[in-house]
Amino acid sequence: MVRRKVYRAKGRGYVVGLAVLFTVLVAMVGVSVWLFVISLTVPAAILLAVGVIGIVWAAIDVLTYKLVLKEEGITLSENRVLASVRQQKVSLKYDGLCEIKHTIVTAVGSKNVPAIALFYSNGNFEFLNMKRFSTDQIKSTMSDIKYLAEAKIGREVTIFSYNKKGDIAVLYEKK
Repeated sequence: MVRRKVYRAKGRGYVVGLAVLFTVLVAMVGVSVWLFVISLTVPAAILLAVGVIGIVWAAIDVLTYKLVLKEEGITLSENRVLASVRQQKVSLKYDGLCEIKHTIVTAVGSKNVPAIALFYSNGNFEFLNMKRFSTDQIKSTMSDIKYLAEAKIGREVTIFSYNKKGDIAVLYEKK
């Protein structure tokens, strides 16, 4: 196993949302060029500025958002939408980690999002918001966290997941 693993968000909803966003922004730039051609310079300049700034902003977000697993701990990048921060940067250590659970949590705005819950021996727990990541990435992340944590702390870490049956989630130990 590599001593450092970087996960880039590849969740289906996230990728589709990005494709739609970039399509709209590129269309704005295209319409602004057309407006320049027909001599409507003020609306063209505004549309061009908004489109280009939007493309640059979205590209920076895509390039900087990542989950990094290292021997020392876990780092999940900050999640921003325009000027608001949806999720602060998360930095966690493996020391005292006992259990890892794939779960669903209620985020700001009462939206349910997939998450990885990390439970520590001192009774504390932390969540990693995995909304932008695919289910396969979440499973792989949990496995890598288990491997790195066990190597660091020298004892077994239990992975739990859930099977959704109707409206309830049943936790079970992953063998």
